Amino acid sequence: MRVSISIIITMALAAGMVAFSSCRKPAPAGQESAVAEIEASDSLPPQVKLLVKAVAESDSGAFAALVSYPLTRPYPLRDIADSVQMRHYFTRLVDDSLRQVITTAVPSDWGEYGWRGWTVRNGEYLWIDDTLYDIEYVSASEAGERSRLIDQEISSLPEPMRSGWRPVVCMRADDGKSVYRIDSRPGPADTEIYRLAIYDTDSVEQRAPALVLTGHKETEGSASLTTYYFSDENGGKALYEAELADSDVPRLSFTMNGKTTVVNVRKIYWRDLLHR
Repeated sequence: MRVSISIIITMALAAGMVAFSSCRKPAPAGQESAVAEIEASDSLPPQVKLLVKAVAESDSGAFAALVSYPLTRPYPLRDIADSVQMRHYFTRLVDDSLRQVITTAVPSDWGEYGWRGWTVRNGEYLWIDDTLYDIEYVSASEAGERSRLIDQEISSLPEPMRSGWRPVVCMRADDGKSVYRIDSRPGPADTEIYRLAIYDTDSVEQRAPALVLTGHKETEGSASLTTYYFSDENGGKALYEAELADSDVPRLSFTMNGKTTVVNVRKIYWRDLLHR
């Protein structure tokens, strides 16, 4: 009887293993050959090969080790601060669509662009040099969460400030005394209008800002440095330099009544200021 029970258990376990194996997701078409071609390529740097291998094997630890932190995600999503966060975030960011792109790309799909490093398929997905420093791709999961957060953030503003606007970034002065937010909305002829709202306190929910300026954005140079220019009807001006060639600290410059003031700012999240 014991022998019979043992045989039955063994057969059941074997059947379970077969069933489990049959449920495993097959590799995308062309993935194995493309990954092998990447690994054998003499034209690609080690970082690209490690990236492709990590994605093909769904190795969140190996992927996280390649990233330069913090890794920016489109506001109001939170940036990814370190490798621990990345390992938890991996499956949300590297979804089937991004995995398909990376693991089926052949060496000729990768290109080197000077100081910017390497990218796959013309830069619409990611950039990597010594580290993976920029991922422009936004997964479906991220897009859904971002849409929800945008609605939440805009609905927290006074009603006259809501219609058509979308959040771009929120900042606080280094001295902690002021909060700034930039929003955008479509303008005429495919242009974009930007708004800088200034609060003299971090008690912001449903409050009108102390000052509002409007303006536009310009991107210049091979580094694609972004600058926002604002003004108001009284002649006041503001300049926001999001990325500086000589500093990691973004800054706002204000010119009011002929006097210019420069304020160092840090990125924060508007929703952290709500319900305080």
